[in-house]
Amino acid sequence: MVYKSPAAKKNSSNYHNIYDALQVEYQQAQKADPFKADMRLVDDVPRFNEAADYGELLKILHDLVACGPKAEILSPPEAWAAIRDLGFVMGPIKRRGMQPVLEVPELGHYLLELAEQAACLHPRDNVFTLTVVNPTDERRRTYTKSPSEYAFIEAVEISMVTMDRCIADICAMLQYPLHSSHFEVWAKQAAQTFQAVIDALLLVRTKVDRDWFANIFTRNLEQIEINGQSYHGPSADQTQMLIIDWMLYGQSYPSYMAFFNSLQQHLRPLHRQIMSQHSQMHGCSVLEMMRRNYAQSLTVDAEQTDKSVQSIIRLLKRIRTFRYPHRKIAIDSFAMRDDNRQIGSGGLIPGSDLRKLIDWTEQAIAEVQTILR
Repeated sequence: MVYKSPAAKKNSSNYHNIYDALQVEYQQAQKADPFKADMRLVDDVPRFNEAADYGELLKILHDLVACGPKAEILSPPEAWAAIRDLGFVMGPIKRRGMQPVLEVPELGHYLLELAEQAACLHPRDNVFTLTVVNPTDERRRTYTKSPSEYAFIEAVEISMVTMDRCIADICAMLQYPLHSSHFEVWAKQAAQTFQAVIDALLLVRTKVDRDWFANIFTRNLEQIEINGQSYHGPSADQTQMLIIDWMLYGQSYPSYMAFFNSLQQHLRPLHRQIMSQHSQMHGCSVLEMMRRNYAQSLTVDAEQTDKSVQSIIRLLKRIRTFRYPHRKIAIDSFAMRDDNRQIGSGGLIPGSDLRKLIDWTEQAIAEVQTILR
């Protein structure tokens, strides 16, 4: 058994402590009802959205802004919850062809204040507020109250919590050298953890009506203007998968970094803390680390070193198993949409942008395999 140094034990525990802190942050925001408007948001918004009653939706938004608490007196989770609740009203209004901030001028400044209080770099709702910050009980916010919507939100929420855990597993793995059995154990754990993301995708395929998703749900996720600047709505491209790719191979690919930099504003401060610690301790991707250390690790324990490298290949292949059907679902969805709705809510095009993610993953697998050869 490879000796586990006190420093490795401490750092491994630290990353899983950050995971726990993220889950607490989500739960605190879920519980918050900063506008004291649970019933209006749970019942009235979907009802008026279905009826295309723009006037009543606008009245709710105006009341929330006019009677809502000042951002400065809210805790960060409460401010985040306020952004969530405003988002569930702004989406249906934008769906009816109106810019919410133009209709309620005070909204723009209020969103910016809430974002600052909540440490959000993106001053509107995103995939986090749609899922992990959304209450899980009878207080769950929705746009439509469709069974498909409940199923979709639940599946993506499972994926996001799983991604946080996978990040912690990868960070724990990196506390050990390539020739350590602990490196292999944590890499296998990361792959096992990631399986839940694939399983959640299967839930979307089996429980979410495709036509409803393509032509009703996504219309509530369009970009809005806030004080003259456009901000995209909730999208799967905003998830912690960005960090997983960034740690495993992304830092080694300038093209990936351009993609990453266009989306990283959605990540939470604790995610940025993980990235900062990774940069300070390692300064490069796992791919690059293996390139640098493989030869030296062979001199310590060749058999274990190759097992560790193989475990990274398995993890990347597990991610690849997710990427192909994810892109297929997206392409099928866009085929059902109007010609003027061929860009996703996050600003990406599934045919090309999701293909890039597949290509980067395939490239990383090939390069790690080259290390072994």
